[in-house]
Amino acid sequence: MNRLNIQELQNSSFLSGLPRWDWVNYQGDAGLKIQSFLAVQGQEQFQLFVATVIRKEEGFLWKSFLELLERTLKACSAGIRGFFGFDLLGLQIYEGLQNFQWGNFQQLVANHARKLQVGEALPIAYTSLLGLLTKRVDETWGKIECRTFVEVCSEAPQKPDLLLRKLAKAGGDKSKTFFALVLDLSQTPIFNFEDEIQKERLVRFLEKQKGPSGDLRPYFYVKDRNGTVELGARLGLRQGSHV
Repeated sequence: MNRLNIQELQNSSFLSGLPRWDWVNYQGDAGLKIQSFLAVQGQEQFQLFVATVIRKEEGFLWKSFLELLERTLKACSAGIRGFFGFDLLGLQIYEGLQNFQWGNFQQLVANHARKLQVGEALPIAYTSLLGLLTKRVDETWGKIECRTFVEVCSEAPQKPDLLLRKLAKAGGDKSKTFFALVLDLSQTPIFNFEDEIQKERLVRFLEKQKGPSGDLRPYFYVKDRNGTVELGARLGLRQGSHV
């Protein structure tokens, strides 16, 4: 079970601003470039779905970072033994890369890899990057397979509700409580609550997510360089956010 260190997660940029759960289990790829988690609070369990996005005009920066990440993990493979998977969970490109030293990151990943037994996983936190390293198979050689889930959005600024629709699809039953997070890496955030057209589209989307009783059970969060907001509360469709 890929149970993540909740203190490390809560203190990272990844989950700050969301409810403080007891622990979180990473479940992996939910399709449509969405990552799935199981969040537990007491006796309650909730699904958390995360979509990481960046504006099309800023996509070149993400592609440059990805090339460096893959190159570094490939170089790291030479000093370890076994087949590993590395899933990127969270990142702040603009703030985090200022202090990012690729050599230090490579050494950190290698040190973690040497500690792992087959089936075990460890979170990798370095500056603003958060990932999960899993050892899949024992081998006499070393290899790290990198998985990222960042979507370069072309029409999102005009239609931000499209980002939420696929999260709602992943959540399924809107009569049940689940959590969805859009993690926006853009320097210029996609969601603009001063834009009346955006607001109208978002309100229409959220109204359609209400269950048979008329209440809004799913929680849709947006996290960008301006902070974290829960859309139902931000747009006046919910009193407060889930705690």
